[in-house]
Amino acid sequence: MLAVAILAAGKGTRMKSAFPKVLQPLNGVSLIERVLSSCKSINPDRHLVIVGHQSQEVKHALNNHSEIEFVQQTPQKGTGHAVQQLQPILQNFQGDLLVLNGDVPLLKQSTIYSLLKKHRENQASVTLLTAKVSDPKGYGRVFTNEAGKVNAIIEEKDCTPEQLKNTLTNAGIYCFNWKELNHVLSSLSDNNAQNEIYITDTIGKLSKSIHLEVDNPTEVSGINDRIQMAQCEAIHQENLRNHWMKEGVTFIDPPSCTLSDECQFGNDVVIEPQTHFRGVCIVGNNCRIGPGSLIKDSTLGNLVTVINSVISNAKVLNNVVIGPFSHLRPN
Repeated sequence: MLAVAILAAGKGTRMKSAFPKVLQPLNGVSLIERVLSSCKSINPDRHLVIVGHQSQEVKHALNNHSEIEFVQQTPQKGTGHAVQQLQPILQNFQGDLLVLNGDVPLLKQSTIYSLLKKHRENQASVTLLTAKVSDPKGYGRVFTNEAGKVNAIIEEKDCTPEQLKNTLTNAGIYCFNWKELNHVLSSLSDNNAQNEIYITDTIGKLSKSIHLEVDNPTEVSGINDRIQMAQCEAIHQENLRNHWMKEGVTFIDPPSCTLSDECQFGNDVVIEPQTHFRGVCIVGNNCRIGPGSLIKDSTLGNLVTVINSVISNAKVLNNVVIGPFSHLRPN
C-alpha cells in the first residue's frame, strides 16, 4: 500500500501574490498539478493534499481530481505539524507514505520511482531525497555515516558554523514506513529557532534512515519567490528544447524561444529566434517558424513557413507561407 501526501498549506508570502503559491503557473500548469503528475506512474492507493492558507481556492482548482482527500492544517506550524494532521486519516493504514512538496515542480517520475524502490528494497524506516549543491544557503543539511545511514538533518538556522560547510542538502521529499513514522510523530517538539515542528526531527528517532542523492540538483528546486519561479521556468524550458533538439528540431537561438508541454514537431523543423508556442501546437515536417512568431493552439501542416506572425486556434494546410506581419485569428 502507498499513500502520497502533498504539502500545500503554506502562505507563500514571498511570492507577493493574491493567489496561493501552489496555484502559481509554471509554463501554464500550476505547481501542484505538476507535483500530482509526477507521482502518476507509481499509482498510489491514497492521494492526500494538506491545505491551509486559502484552502478553498486550492480545493476549487483541484476539483477535477476526485481521488484527492484534502486534509486541513490550521494553524501552519511546520512540516512535522502538517504530517501530524494525517494521523487520524491514516489511523488504520498499513504501508508507505510518500511526502512531496507542492512547490517542487521539476521532480521526475523516474526519481520518485527510484526513491520508492530503494526504500522498499532496504526495508527502511525512511528514505529521503538529497542533493549536493554548490551554494547550499537556505537548505537543511544532511549528516550521514560511512555506510550512508542518515544520522540527522539540521535546519540551516540551527546549524553551527562547522555544520554549515556540509553541502549535502535535504530536498524535503521523503518515503516513510507509516507505522514507524506514526509511532514517533507525537513526540516531535517545536523547540528550535523557528518554533516550528519539523518532519526532519523524525530522522533521528527512526530505526533505519537512508537517503537517495539525485544526479541533478535542479530537479529538486523549490519555489519561494518570483526569482526562483523564473529559474525553474528557465530549467523547464531548457529541458523541453533539449528534448526536441534530440528529436531533430533545429533552434537557431534556443534561449530566445519558449515551448508548451503539449508541442509536437515533425522532422526537419527549424525554429527561428524569438518564437513562442502556447497550448496544444502540432507542427508538420519541413516547417520554418519565425523569427518573432507566436503559435497558440494551432496545427500546421508540412512545408509551412511563418514569418513575424501570430497564429491562434487555426489549422494551416501544407505548403503555406504566412507573413510577415500576419495575424490568423481563432478558427
